[in-house]
Formats: sequence, structure tokens, C-alpha cells
Amino acid sequence: MTEENFNRRKGDLERFLTNKLEQLDPLDKQRDDIHWVLGILKKYNFYNLSQMKGLLARTVVDSLELDYAIGGMIIEFDNGL
Repeated sequence: MTEENFNRRKGDLERFLTNKLEQLDPLDKQRDDIHWVLGILKKYNFYNLSQMKGLLARTVVDSLELDYAIGGMIIEFDNGL
């Protein structure tokens, strides 16, 4: 994977999650979980992929309660690194 491809995919996921936040009710618990994912995602960069790979997928599976479509997008991103 090239740095350009990584940055594009990361940006796509950030936009997807930000759009989901705008669509959710302000009291929806998923909002907190999406903010949590966005915080982790900010720490991902092309140069630390080997250390970070799998962190988002494990977090979604083990700790968060996200809609299947949202969790699937996050896991697909992480597994594709």
C-alpha cells in the first residue's frame, strides 16, 4: 500500500464516520463510540501501520456497540492495511 492510498482510505473512513455522526440522534450511544474510533484513527499514519494494524478491528469487536454497517466499514479499513 502506498502512502497516498493509505491517506485516501483513511480520509474516506473519517468522512464516513463524520457523516454518520451528523445523522445520529444527539443522545445515541453510538456517537460516543464513533468519537472513540475517530480518536484512534487520528493516531494511525502511514509510518506506524505495523504497530497500529488490528487495533481498530479489535476495538470494534471487543468494546464498542456500533451498527453492523459502521463496524463493518471500520473493520474492512483495518483489515485492508
